[in-house]
Amino acid sequence: MGESSAAIWTDQLLRTGRAVFPLRRRRVLFRLGLVAAFAINNLVSVVRRLLDEEHGVVWDILGLITCTAFLALIAVSVWQLITQRPALTVDRLGIRIGKRRPGLGWSEIAKIGSLSGIRGAQMLPVIPKNVWANHLNVTQDNVKDLATFAHWLKELVEQHKSEVQS
Repeated sequence: MGESSAAIWTDQLLRTGRAVFPLRRRRVLFRLGLVAAFAINNLVSVVRRLLDEEHGVVWDILGLITCTAFLALIAVSVWQLITQRPALTVDRLGIRIGKRRPGLGWSEIAKIGSLSGIRGAQMLPVIPKNVWANHLNVTQDNVKDLATFAHWLKELVEQHKSEVQS
C-alpha cells in the first residue's frame, strides 16, 4: 500500500473506510542487514577480546551488553519483518501508527508539517492543535512517497474541516 498512488489510497479509504499502510519489507530488510553487520562486527571484537589474555573485565562486560542490545534490535527487526507492524492507519476517525498508540482525530490535527530529513530517511510530522500533545511522525517505513502522502493527507484534513463547518 505504501508503494501505491494517492488514487489507490483514496479508493481503499472510500471502499473499506480505512487505508492501512503496513511496514515496507525492503526498508525493514535493509535495517536488519545494517544491524546484523554491526552485530557481527561487535561479536567478532568481543570474541577476540575474550581470547586475549590481557583484557579488562569492564570491556568484556560492555562488549556483552552491546551484543545483547544488537540481538534485541535484530529480534525487533525480524518481528517487524514478519508482522509488518506498526502499521499506519488512516480512517474516518483520523490517523494513527500502531494499535496501542493513540492517534490523532481529524478535529485534533492542526496541520500537516513539512518533510524533513535526507532522501531515504524522511519524516512527515502530523501536528496536533494541542501543543502539549505528541505529534505523529510518518516515516518512509510505511509510505515510500511522503510528498504525495503529505498532499493527500492535507486534502483529507481540509475535507474533514469543511464537513464539520457545514
